[in-house]
Amino acid sequence: MHELLNSFQPPTEAQAHAIRASLGRQRLELIKLDAEIQLLLNKRERLEHAISSHELLLAPIRRLPDDVLRVIFVGILPERRNTALDEDEGGLLLCRVCRHWRDVALATPRLWASMHIVLPSGSYDNRGPLDTPPVKQLTQRMTLWMQRSAAVPISATVRFSAISGSLPSASSTPDPTVSPFLATLLSATSRWERIDLALCHPSDISALLDLTAEHVQRLKSFGMRLYSTAINRQFPAIRSDLRFLSAPSLESFSFYGHPLALPSTINWPNLVSLTVRFAGRGYPPLGAMPLDFPFPLLDHCTGLECLSIGAEGEHLRRQIPNSTPVVLSRMKTLQLSSTVDLCDLSSFREHLQMPNLETLTLSLVDLRSFVEPLGYLKALSISLAYFTAEHLRDGFRLLPALERLKIISDQRGQGSEEHILAAFVADRPVLCPQLTHVHVIRSARLSDNTILDFVRSRIPRLRSFKALLLLQQRPKQLDLPAEFSEAIADGLVLELVYQPPRGTVVPSYSPLEGTERHPGWMPDPILDGEVW
Repeated sequence: MHELLNSFQPPTEAQAHAIRASLGRQRLELIKLDAEIQLLLNKRERLEHAISSHELLLAPIRRLPDDVLRVIFVGILPERRNTALDEDEGGLLLCRVCRHWRDVALATPRLWASMHIVLPSGSYDNRGPLDTPPVKQLTQRMTLWMQRSAAVPISATVRFSAISGSLPSASSTPDPTVSPFLATLLSATSRWERIDLALCHPSDISALLDLTAEHVQRLKSFGMRLYSTAINRQFPAIRSDLRFLSAPSLESFSFYGHPLALPSTINWPNLVSLTVRFAGRGYPPLGAMPLDFPFPLLDHCTGLECLSIGAEGEHLRRQIPNSTPVVLSRMKTLQLSSTVDLCDLSSFREHLQMPNLETLTLSLVDLRSFVEPLGYLKALSISLAYFTAEHLRDGFRLLPALERLKIISDQRGQGSEEHILAAFVADRPVLCPQLTHVHVIRSARLSDNTILDFVRSRIPRLRSFKALLLLQQRPKQLDLPAEFSEAIADGLVLELVYQPPRGTVVPSYSPLEGTERHPGWMPDPILDGEVW
């Protein structure tokens, strides 16, 4: 048939019959070959599986002693927050890898001693704590973690879910039952090390009033987010009777709530870090508030290294006494946030001497009124709300030693970050000549061209310049890494994040709320105290 294969000549009837017979035999042979190939493929797959299984036996991690594996496990925990009670984080994630890892994780108490607890909707009603199925489930998980943590010191953060709805209103006959979440934590007060509580009911306050310093001998850090519904006319008791806060081990304290409820039982000279943020309604007139914060209370905080204050600027100004300025010689970090319009705190600054201050964070505080004579300041974080570009330029001229700058964009700012960075390029003499690190947060107006000009103006002076720019709600305009390829090779670090406008996020409870892994998470560079 070879002569027919390369021609258009049709086969004869006999030839066609012979072709059909030959094709039948060939198709049978092809079926046999396909079967043999499939057998070989199956054999190959089994062999590959056997090889990979045996190679896994030789993996270095299998030869690690369990003690070393435990150190690695603990090292994967979040560094700047507690571990969320979520299946994809911490010990719960490790338990899903294999039986051996599960056994090691369950035998590693430190994996279970860190808890970020988000209270679900329906945790309380107007009378007190509830015992709903979500509450029971979360309480059971907390109890299990407490058991697995054995005798290890505990760190816990308690927050209300953002979709919990309104908090309970104050009741004239509150239920005396302590919330199951707090009751679970109270069962191990001897192991408290770093505790941050959200409190919205009087029964929880009453439970804390029963604690003494002897109950919390390991306590290093305590925070209380005090909602008005938890106070229920207990101002004097909260202020004077929280005896456990006098624990000599306490080094860090944070308070969020009504000014009249700020506890006075703390051993102030022992504090290294203090955060106070006043919030709430129904304040008495400022002049009538019997407060000794920030002065003269700060007179006693001789060991402070970090201080964060959020309050009405008028209150801070009126609390300045006519006495010798307070000297905080160890202070390295100061955060000031006014809760109202831009305020002048020059009198506050004059009464607070901080010779070793390195980092300053300001929100709604007049920069020019505060930085002078802080010419030695090395790091500044500032919100642009209500500032003009000229205002900020004048402030930066007072900071020749500044090395790190964080700019938090704000739509209320009269002078945008675009104008501010342009001033760094155009001003002579050069603004902040020692500047090596710049972070721009939440910017929707800063153009890539301005970034290009700004970084170019700094590179000739400082090869180690680093620019970290977080840009939102606009697309990329230039290929900046390509523009600075040579400088990047020489050590320039340029990180650009372009975030499109957020879509609609359907609210639902998540144990990740309040963490960077939650879809609705938006960091607050001022209030979150981000390390930068």
